[in-house]
Amino acid sequence: MDDVLDIVVNHAVLIHARCEKVYDALATAEGLNSWFTTGASVDAEPQGTILFRWQDWGPDHITTEDAGTVLEAQRPERFMFQWDSDDPYRAITVEFTLEPAKPQSSGRTCRQLGRSSNLAEVLC
Repeated sequence: MDDVLDIVVNHAVLIHARCEKVYDALATAEGLNSWFTTGASVDAEPQGTILFRWQDWGPDHITTEDAGTVLEAQRPERFMFQWDSDDPYRAITVEFTLEPAKPQSSGRTCRQLGRSSNLAEVLC
């Protein structure tokens, strides 16, 4: 199979928290476990491993785990990892770029470019 989809999905969200706090929620086990996983581990260095674990998760009470490789970790601006798959054609690169929002409020707003779930609710 030589056909690989080269799809880029961009998403931006404003989070009323400092970029350091948002970064830690995305790139540390404690942060991920506060909103996304149960029992994650993160070696936030290039070529480090990121391991996602879910126990009794969601309405179907799923227990599973998945892993990836950290590609870039620059606190508090950027975190990027390859979310691996058993099928190399389905591996996904996830990239978070964080930047302070324009100072229109308290100066605590961070603009997150990347994927989010209920992350904003946990940080605010």
